[in-house]
Amino acid sequence: MHPAPQLRLKAVVTRLTDALLAQAVRHCLLDPDRPHGPLPQSLRDPQVARALRLIREQPEQPWTVSRLAAAVSLSRSAFASRFREATGEAPIRHLTRYRVGRAAHYLRSSEVGLREIARLTGYESEVSMSKAFRRHFGSSPGAYRHAGSEATAP
Repeated sequence: MHPAPQLRLKAVVTRLTDALLAQAVRHCLLDPDRPHGPLPQSLRDPQVARALRLIREQPEQPWTVSRLAAAVSLSRSAFASRFREATGEAPIRHLTRYRVGRAAHYLRSSEVGLREIARLTGYESEVSMSKAFRRHFGSSPGAYRHAGSEATAP
């Protein structure tokens, strides 16, 4: 498979995952007592659900496991354990995945520069965002943006 379709597929899967999780969180937060079957494990734990919401609402914050744990009133180790149990991944892995997904969205849907995308997604520099992006998507942000513009060109 050519790299551009693989990148598009990864971006679509990332966006769909984010959208589904956001809908589940929104549903839980709007009406937590509404009986619609069992809630996902991550939403049954109020501290984990709050941490997920913080990550999505404030990805630009300099989150660490310690800062997220403090924000949801848990010890670092209890938070990390409960987060992994509820979501199946470590908190920082989830944060990174969310941030690079947001970066991919900005790259495809706007002309915002890399410095601003890095700031919006919580990276200290273009370089740190580019490294995380390359690890996740297998290409540079510039190549990813270019592949997206070619895909949408008439």
